Amino acid sequence: MSPLLEALVESLREGCGLSDEEAMRLARGALDWGATKYAGEAYYWPKACRALTRDEIKRAVKREFTGGADSVERLCQTYSISKSQVYRLANEPA
Repeated sequence: MSPLLEALVESLREGCGLSDEEAMRLARGALDWGATKYAGEAYYWPKACRALTRDEIKRAVKREFTGGADSVERLCQTYSISKSQVYRLANEPA
């Protein structure tokens, strides 16, 4: 495991209370997305360079969720969360 991936996973586990599996999936998704989007450049998605807290993700979901399938898919891709997590976060009280 690369040092960056290891640091992201540890930060997500401790900072967001994610399980090992969820933290690994989120970290890999973010790094894969950044590496794919900016192939050949030493650049990673800025949000992946620090762990987002659950509250930060929840605020983003509440702000960006429109109820349409396109917004759900975009949120799943952006934050590496499942569709059920999008709906759960969108419907939680603020």
